Amino acid sequence: MSDLEKEKLEEINIINAEEKILMPGLINLHNHPCASLLKSTSRNLSLKDWVMKVAFPMITNFDNDILKFGSLYQATEMILTGTTTCLVHAVNINDEKRSSLFFRKQPN
Repeated sequence: MSDLEKEKLEEINIINAEEKILMPGLINLHNHPCASLLKSTSRNLSLKDWVMKVAFPMITNFDNDILKFGSLYQATEMILTGTTTCLVHAVNINDEKRSSLFFRKQPN
């Protein structure tokens, strides 16, 4: 073993993981940040009814500040539960300037 290899081995920090669990970070591949603000609003509705009668009506009143809070809240929740990566599905339909990039009117 060369001196360089010995030096590198001395730099390694060994963590005592005895009686611990080591697991990789969780990955969330389908994430709607605004949904974090709608928890406990289902009232035993089917998904379709909940989306049409609760989620969409509420979300249409969310402004950028509320959506930012929802994103921060959900990010904090994911970090605390071991999620290290997420794919976000979010567009503020109330922000005409930005949402027009996603929801362009189709020519007739």
